[in-house]
Amino acid sequence: MARFTGKFPGVEIIVHEGTTARLLKLAHGYEIDFAFVSQPIQDGRLGVRQLFTGELLLALPPGHPLARKRSVAAADLAAKV
Repeated sequence: MARFTGKFPGVEIIVHEGTTARLLKLAHGYEIDFAFVSQPIQDGRLGVRQLFTGELLLALPPGHPLARKRSVAAADLAAKV
């Protein structure tokens, strides 16, 4: 952001933090100009560009049944809630 404001000193940047749903609602209401959100976004009204990919990690207490698994699927999490 420092590089951006150096290049465009007249632009005011206000950072809003929130859930993906909340940020998308603000974008649809023209209350924010853009949002950094989590995928998937299935909304044809928005232009979506992937900026990066990253590994999502799960933290579990020792002895938790899922802690023994090498990888955990979303279905595994739903079954344990």
